[in-house]
Amino acid sequence: MSAPSRRKEPTVDTKTPPPAVVTLTAGHFRALVGPVVPLALNDRYNSTPILQAVYVRSSGPYLTATATDRYRMGVKRLRTAETPPAGISAVMPLTTVKRILTAFKVSRSHNPELRLTFGPDTVKVESGFAFADGGEAALTLPLVTDKYPPVDRLIREAMGREVAAESFAVNPAFLGDFRHAQQMGEPLVIKSTGRTHSVVVHVGEDFIGLIQPVRFEGDDERVAALDTGWADLLDAPAEEKAA
Repeated sequence: MSAPSRRKEPTVDTKTPPPAVVTLTAGHFRALVGPVVPLALNDRYNSTPILQAVYVRSSGPYLTATATDRYRMGVKRLRTAETPPAGISAVMPLTTVKRILTAFKVSRSHNPELRLTFGPDTVKVESGFAFADGGEAALTLPLVTDKYPPVDRLIREAMGREVAAESFAVNPAFLGDFRHAQQMGEPLVIKSTGRTHSVVVHVGEDFIGLIQPVRFEGDDERVAALDTGWADLLDAPAEEKAA
């Protein structure tokens, strides 16, 4: 008589973490990614896909979104109604981010709640309403599976340097993209840590970024020369005129 066969237990993949789920409104998603999308690499040749993306992760009570194009970077933090689960770490291509923003628009009367389920290579976005064509309001979109570079340390290093009083130069087009982080008239605060070091950019309490300075060839005398002629052109103060 043969021995009874043993039931084969299903194998468990211990290398693949379970999906992480976070719930937030479409408005909150837009507030999270909107400030950093303009800072991601915009390259039609798709030469560096990892930088043509927004890196979303959980950190304590916050969700954070990070993007960089090597010349500037930004990190936006958002405190959600419920503390997000630990372990969210997803590189979302710009095409995925923009698809979500387009599909789940926000208006004064419409701000749907979104349920984002992050898997190893996709994110599923579900909502409680139906699309205009009657289809279910759910999307499954791709993620970038490569690891995002550890760019946060660049901000930590810049924050550790002393504020410098010397002049610095930046590309005004690059600096202008930080306006997308502004809310309710918040000022943009710039801190220089030296002419050759990254410039720290703060917008409100929940956005911090960096911008690389532009090399201004020449010495201090050339920088000082930028003021030449302006004193004669500008109207003098009243007390100076009376002297």
